[in-house]
Formats: sequence, C-alpha cells, structure tokens
Amino acid sequence: MQQMILLLDPHCIVLGGGFFNNHPKIIDYIKETINQRFVGTPFAGKEQIIESSIHKGEAGLYGAAIK
Repeated sequence: MQQMILLLDPHCIVLGGGFFNNHPKIIDYIKETINQRFVGTPFAGKEQIIESSIHKGEAGLYGAAIK
C-alpha cells in the first residue's frame, strides 16, 4: 500500500467491504504500519488519509440507487 500512496498521492483512501466492516481494528493496524514506515520522511502523516467506509455494507445499495 505504501508504494501506491507514494506513486498516486491520493487525498483519501477508503477501505470498506465485508472484511473491513467485520474487523475495524485492521484499519488502525494499517495506519500504524504506514506511520512507522513514513516516519522521518516528507510523507509522514500520510496515514491520516486512510479511512473506513461510512456506508459499511450498504455501499452496493447506494451504487444501485444512483444508476
């Protein structure tokens, strides 16, 4: 994931779906890992762009409703 952050420099990374909805601590672990790898570099603080989905398991319903 860190290579994608460095290459694309996204404003936000949203993690969602069944796995992340049922294991929210994984997102905290990912943030911690990214923080440790970027400490002391110009990319320090990039872990703040990683968020969990606000729609949780209903994202497919929202997508279907828009079509």
